[in-house]
Amino acid sequence: MTDIGTFDTPVTFGCSLNGSGNPQRYFTGILKDIHVVVYE
Repeated sequence: MTDIGTFDTPVTFGCSLNGSGNPQRYFTGILKDIHVVVYE
C-alpha cells in the first residue's frame, strides 16, 4: 500500500458535507454490507 499521508476529514455514509461541515444531499435508500478498514 502506498503512503498517501493523513487528512482530517470525517467519513460520511448516506450524505455529503458542505463547506461548513454540515450534512447535505441525503441518500434515500438502503446501505448494507459496508466495511470500513482503518490502517495505522
